[in-house]
Formats: sequence, C-alpha cells, structure tokens
Amino acid sequence: MHGFCGRIVSSASGSLPLVSKPKNTQPGFDRYAGMRAGLRITLSDLRSLRSFTGRTLLARPRSSLAGLTTFLLTLAIGRPSTATQGTCVCHGQSAQPDSFKVVGMTAPFQTATLASVQPARIARIAVPEGAMVAQGELVVALEEGVQLARTEIAKAASESTLAVDLAQARWTRAKRDLDRLMRLHGEDNASSKELTDALADADITRIEYEMANFNQAQAHRAFERESRLLDEFRLQAPFSGYVSQHLKRAGETVDQLEGIVTLVQLDPLEVQVDCPLALAPMLAVGDRFVVTPADSRWPPRAGCVVLASRVADGGSQTFKVKLNVENADAGWIAGLKVVVDFACATALEQCHTPSTAPPFSNAPLHGATANPTTDEEKR
Repeated sequence: MHGFCGRIVSSASGSLPLVSKPKNTQPGFDRYAGMRAGLRITLSDLRSLRSFTGRTLLARPRSSLAGLTTFLLTLAIGRPSTATQGTCVCHGQSAQPDSFKVVGMTAPFQTATLASVQPARIARIAVPEGAMVAQGELVVALEEGVQLARTEIAKAASESTLAVDLAQARWTRAKRDLDRLMRLHGEDNASSKELTDALADADITRIEYEMANFNQAQAHRAFERESRLLDEFRLQAPFSGYVSQHLKRAGETVDQLEGIVTLVQLDPLEVQVDCPLALAPMLAVGDRFVVTPADSRWPPRAGCVVLASRVADGGSQTFKVKLNVENADAGWIAGLKVVVDFACATALEQCHTPSTAPPFSNAPLHGATANPTTDEEKR
C-alpha cells in the first residue's frame, strides 16, 4: 500500500487545517479528498487523540491511509453534535477555548387546553386570541340553562325541611302514645298487644325521622354537586398566561373533554437542552448562565438551571438540562432558538420560582453581568 505524507499547518484562527497530498496518486484515491477538505482539527482534538492513542500525531509524519481514515472517522463521530467550541467573553475576560455552547429552544412553562367536562354548546369566548389573562378570569362561557335549572331544583330540595319536620312530628306522636299505653298497661287498662304495637310505632317513626335527616344531608350534597357542575360551564384561566389559540367558535357544540381554548404560561420561559456528559460534574440546580437568542434582535438574558438530570442517554452520551428564563415583560416568545453558554455564568444570585417568589425585573442582560442593586449584593 502506498504511503501518505501530510503536514500540520498552524493558522491564526486557532484551528489547524489538515492539508495532505498523496505521493502516488492512484484511481480511487481522490474519494477521500472531500473528507480531508471538510474537516478541521483543533488543538483540543490533538490533545484528545494523543490521550486516546498514547502517541502524538506530530510523531508520525508518515502513516498509512487506513490509519488516517480511522483517525478522521473517530474525530468526526466522537465530537458531540450539540456543542460547539469557541471563545466566550464573560465578565470582560476571555474564557477557555473549549467552552460549551448548546443550542436549544424556548417553550412555555406550562400549557393548558380548556375543555368542557360534558357535552355542551359554546355561548361565547370571552378572551380573543393573543390576549393575556389573569388567573381565575373567565375565558369561555357555555350555555348553562339546563344545568342552571337543575341547580335551582337541588337548592330548593336542600333548603326544604318539610320531610324532616313531618317525620319528627310523627315520632313525637308515637312517643306520646307509647307513654300513655305504658301507663294504662300498668293499670291493667291496656292489653300487651296494644303496648307492643305502640313500641313498634315509636321505633318506626324514629327511623323515619333519621331517614329524613339523612335525605336532607343528601340534598345538600346534591346541591353542591350541581353547583360545581354549573361552575364547569364557566371555564376560567387556571393560571396567568397567554391565549395562544381558539380551537372552537361560539355556537359550536363540543363533546366531553373536547378542547376549546389553548392557554400557555410565558413567564418564565423554559429552555431544554441536551448537554454533553463533560458538563455533568459542573452543573447544579440554581446555577445561572447566559442564554442568547440566535436572532440578534433579542438581547441575551439569564437562565436558571431547574433540572440537571442524573440519567444520561447512552446512545448520544448527553443528559437533559432545563433552564427557566424570566419573561415578565413578555419580551421573548416561545419557540425562539437560543444558545446557552455553559462557560459563562451570570452574576445573579437568585432564580425565579413562579409558585412562591415574585418575578424580578427582566431587563435584558448586557453580556453576562447584572448590576447589583443593594449594598449587600455589592459586598
């Protein structure tokens, strides 16, 4: 097999293009020219190759074509596809050359599809598409005439005490008759059968009174059930968010659990990325990094790590990381392509938790530094 002679040429860009030319050109040899022209070897790649083989590339000026092909394929396949290498300016200083920048996408923090719990007709949609709504605000009103009548019937039944009063009156009369017959039986003026019948009537009326009280309690529960069903005809926003889509129109009939309106929460926005395993020891929940949109019309912002998965994907050798990006001013949109630079940590100390902490001012970040607002933060 003919030998292959190559040389490594340094460049001002920090990477080393592989320039190689065979001494003896034979048919079929040029099919590797595209591969050679399309790959660039960085200093980090040379270090990785040296640690992998135990020998440096510069110590082997002549290698076989098979050895070169194996090296190129190892380099092309082994480099993580979700991370790029470059220089990051963080706090006015240049970071390490092999910093990781991972591409991701912004997504709503949560999404809800409002639907009817039973077949109904849409009376009106109170909020147009593209509007912001507050938690508890009416979004969709369904026709509630029939359910409203059922609720009124249940309310009347729960408030009526006629059955209880009637049962109580009968029990009172039975107890009075029993007392009279017991006195007469003691005087031998009433038979034992009459006394036994009076005892049975008293027990029956007592049970009827208890049944009346139970039915009254059931009527209260039925009224509560019908009231809650009536509330389901008024679909309210479960959280403060943005009406992204109307799935139905007013006047249409919807089946049970058929979606009508889609609501999304855009503060904060969520960014999910697949990071190379090399970052796993360096990330922790609460860390903050610069998130930069691919479109420069959106300024960078801080992203807070809310999940750094401890379970990696064996095939891609990556692990899942989720970040929350403050968006109280609605300046960013969902579906925005962003780049997370895990080599540039921001100076912010706190991160937003929507359920417990109020949102902080979401002014765009300049680079990766946020100005402290208190003397304690300055110290």
